[in-house]
Amino acid sequence: MNFKTLLLSSAAIVSFSSCGGEERISLVTDTVTTGSISESVTATGTLESVTSVDVGTQVTGIIDKIYVDFNSEVKQGQLIAEIEKVLLQSELESAEANVESARASFAYSAANYERDRKLHERNLISDYDFETSAKDYQLAKTTYDKAKADRVKAAKNLNYAEIYSPIDGIVISRDVEVGQTVVSAMTVANLFTIADLDNMRVVADVDEADIGQVKEGQHVTFTVDAYPEDVFEGIVTQKRLSPTTESNVVTYEVLVSAANPEHKLIPGLTANLTIYMSRNDNAVLVPVKATRFMPHDYPGQDGLPQLAGDTVGSFTPSEPGEKRVWTVDDGKLIPAVIQTGANDGVNMEVVSGLAPGTKLAVEYSVAADNPDMPDGARVRTMGKNERARLRNRKIGFVFQNYNLLPKTSAIENVELPLLYNPEISAAERRERAIKSLIAVGLGERLNHKSNQMSGGQQQRVAIARALVNDPVIILADEATGNLDTRTSFSVLVLFQELYRKGRTIIFVTHNPELAAFSSRNIVLRDGKIISDTLNPSPASAKEMLESLPSDDD
Repeated sequence: MNFKTLLLSSAAIVSFSSCGGEERISLVTDTVTTGSISESVTATGTLESVTSVDVGTQVTGIIDKIYVDFNSEVKQGQLIAEIEKVLLQSELESAEANVESARASFAYSAANYERDRKLHERNLISDYDFETSAKDYQLAKTTYDKAKADRVKAAKNLNYAEIYSPIDGIVISRDVEVGQTVVSAMTVANLFTIADLDNMRVVADVDEADIGQVKEGQHVTFTVDAYPEDVFEGIVTQKRLSPTTESNVVTYEVLVSAANPEHKLIPGLTANLTIYMSRNDNAVLVPVKATRFMPHDYPGQDGLPQLAGDTVGSFTPSEPGEKRVWTVDDGKLIPAVIQTGANDGVNMEVVSGLAPGTKLAVEYSVAADNPDMPDGARVRTMGKNERARLRNRKIGFVFQNYNLLPKTSAIENVELPLLYNPEISAAERRERAIKSLIAVGLGERLNHKSNQMSGGQQQRVAIARALVNDPVIILADEATGNLDTRTSFSVLVLFQELYRKGRTIIFVTHNPELAAFSSRNIVLRDGKIISDTLNPSPASAKEMLESLPSDDD
């Protein structure tokens, strides 16, 4: 299954609160351009040789000589091994002697038969004598024919003692040693495996959601872990319609052929494929975000383009593939309906409705007086250890499944991020942990272990742990998902207070009601952004909390 589908199987609301300070809202625009666009699906598969032959033996004997080893390049008809010929040569000589003996017997019987036939025609011998002569003749002929067949077989067996490569290729397996006895007519009698590495194929597993778009002849690119910097190319040669179901995930096999002149691709490697359904190198392109843009009125914000009259209703998409965008001209937002084609997730092809060079509204941007970096730190220039230190001290994580240490007190769980900071003493760690726990309403459960607390209480411990370092950014994944109503709003009150103090809060939830308390909301469905809106007047979590009945738990 595609990871994005698995991760976001239903709609999710991502709420963003920008860093503190006075916010300034501006309109981000982009220009309609021309360029390349393609639609594709991804899959994984395993490499194998198109032609791979197991070389066995047709005679029983002892391996006398071996002329090839692993990775040896061989040509069709090349001698690769020999079986000891002494016994086989003896069998051939015996067969030849039997032929001579049978031939002499046959000649004698034939002469007797011919003589008796003439005598019988003249009634000079009895029917019994003639039938006996004819029987002896047929028996001698049969014996002679069998002897000749045995001689042919013995000669072939002698020839079979020399084992030749049936194809051009490379020896990828050798399962025999000199002196080993091999037996014919057995499934285990394979001596070598020879593969044609010039022509490889990928057996790929394509998700059922994508298989309908895959067709023979489509262009494919893929990579393998053995050569991460190389991109290999191939062609879809077959789509197999028999499904494979594993853990309720349905996939279909797709075969992709690939030339391999340098022999970098070897059987068994895992390939990561991109299968291209369509490609246009001269397409008119608009950003996908532009098709999701909706105008907003932000009081107190000057200089933003405004709607050009009441024209929205006349520009509503009504046909499949139609999208509405907003052009920017002379300080006005003007709607336009376009017919779209290919979509690669970043850009969308415009079939009709817009010309290159047109300015489009993409999104509203929120800027604050704070630097657009955690405490002014430039992450790009940091080393590995510096980034780890930044994550520990400047970013707080709230996990949906708590991730608490079992059989450990609330204080000890909250102290954990501070243990990695040698500048903080044990006394200060404990003081900070207690302060964070009190802030989330757990002042009476400081020494309770995680297995002694309810799910809601464990979630509050996780939130306290995220706050203990006084981070500048908080990443919260369903931070209120396991909490009762009053506790949920208590957490939201805390988050809004942190926001007002200049903290950035990124909150992920499936509860659309919580979006009212955030300054910016991005809605994702199946891994794609379907809306991105600013909320100029977030609701007050404190007021909502105060309106709840006081006896709520």
